[in-house]
Amino acid sequence: MKLLSIPFAACAALLITFSTPSGAQTRLLTIEEALQTALKNRAEFRAADAAIEARAAVSLQATARPNPTLSIQTENWRGWGSPSFTARDVDVFAFVSAPIETGGKRGRRIELARTDERIAELRKQALDLAIHREASRAYWAALGAEQRRELLAEGVESWRRLSENTQIRLDLGAGSELELIQVQIEQRKAEIALASAVLGARQAQIELARTIGIAPIDGGFALRRPAAKQDAAPPNDAAFATALRSRPEILLGESAIASARAATELAQAQAKPNATPYFGYKRASGQHTLVGGVSTPLPFFNRSRYRGRIAQAGAEVRRLEAELDAVRSRVQADVTAALEALRERERILRSIEGEMLSQAAQTAEISEAAYQEGGVTLLTVIDARRGLNEVRLLRQQADFDYATARIDMESALGTGPEFVRSDPN
Repeated sequence: MKLLSIPFAACAALLITFSTPSGAQTRLLTIEEALQTALKNRAEFRAADAAIEARAAVSLQATARPNPTLSIQTENWRGWGSPSFTARDVDVFAFVSAPIETGGKRGRRIELARTDERIAELRKQALDLAIHREASRAYWAALGAEQRRELLAEGVESWRRLSENTQIRLDLGAGSELELIQVQIEQRKAEIALASAVLGARQAQIELARTIGIAPIDGGFALRRPAAKQDAAPPNDAAFATALRSRPEILLGESAIASARAATELAQAQAKPNATPYFGYKRASGQHTLVGGVSTPLPFFNRSRYRGRIAQAGAEVRRLEAELDAVRSRVQADVTAALEALRERERILRSIEGEMLSQAAQTAEISEAAYQEGGVTLLTVIDARRGLNEVRLLRQQADFDYATARIDMESALGTGPEFVRSDPN
C-alpha cells in the first residue's frame, strides 16, 4: 500500500541540506566569547566610549584658569599745533591684568564637569548590562532551539524504529495495515515538526549573530552549554540592597542629582562678581612710573540676572529626587518579580527532572516491550512514545525558561558574570 510518510533517510538528507550549506564549517562559540564579541562590535558601545572621552575633555577644560591679559596703550599723539609734536609728548602704558574668580567658580565648574563625566560612564555601564542581557538571552535562545532540534530528531528516529517493527509484524501476519498507518502518521508529524525546528534553530543563530554584531556564518555556531549555576535565589532583602547599590538607573539618578546640585552651586557662584587686578608701566612726559589697580563689575543687575538660573537649578534637583524615588520603587518591583519567576522556574524544572521524566521513559519502554509480547495495543505504545517526547520537550523548555529567568534576575540586580565587566579591547 502507499505509505503516508516519506522515508526517514530522505527526510534526514533534506534537513541536512536545508540547515547546513555545502562546504560550511561550524564555529565553536561559548557564551563568554559571545558577550565579549558583542562588547567589541556593538556600535552603541563605541558611541558610549566616545561620549566618555568627550566628557573627560570637558572635565579637563574645566580645570583651566582664566588667561592674563597684556594691554599696551599710547596717548597724546598729534600732528598739528604749537609747540611742535615730539616723542616726549607721548604717554605709554603697558600693564598685565588677571581676573580672580570669586565664590569658588572654578571648583564648581570642575565638580559639575566631573559629575557629567560620571553620568557618561554610568550610561556605558547601563549599556553594558543591557547588551549582556540581550546577548545572553540570544545565546540561550539559539542553544534552546538547537536542543529542541536534536530532541525532535531523536523523536523522528524513535518513530522510524517503531514503523520498521510494525512493518515486520505486518509481514509476519501479527499486525495490521491500520497500525502501520497510525505509526507512519506519527512519524510524518514528527518529521514536519523537525523541519520547523531546523528552520527555527537557523533563525535563532542568525539572531544571535546580529545581537553580537557579526555576520551570520554558513555553518552556524556550535554552542556550548554554560556551566549550571547552583546558587539559589538570594533573599529578597539582600537582593533589594544589591539592586540599590548596582542598578545603573539608580546610580544614574544619584549622579544626575549631584550634577543638578553642582549646577545650582555654580549658578550661585556666578552671581558673585569677579575682581580683576592689574599692574604695569606708565611713561608720561618722559617720566617712568608704575601703575596698578583693580576693576570689578558693580552687582546692580548681576543677582537678578542669575536668580532665575538658580531657581531653575533648585527645581531640577527636586524633580530628579522625585524621579529617583520612582525609580527605586520600580527597581524593587523588578527584583520581586524576577526572584519569584526564578524560584517558580526552578521548581518547575526540578519537578520535570524528577519523577515525570523517568516515569515517561519507563512507560514508553514497558509499553513497547509489552507490545512485542502482544500484551498491549499499538495505540498504547503510540501514546506512551508521544508522552515521552512531549515530556522531553517540556523539560528542554523548562531548562530554557530557568536560564532566562536567571539572566533576568541578574539584570534586575544590576549584576552579571565577571567576564562581562572585563576590558573588551
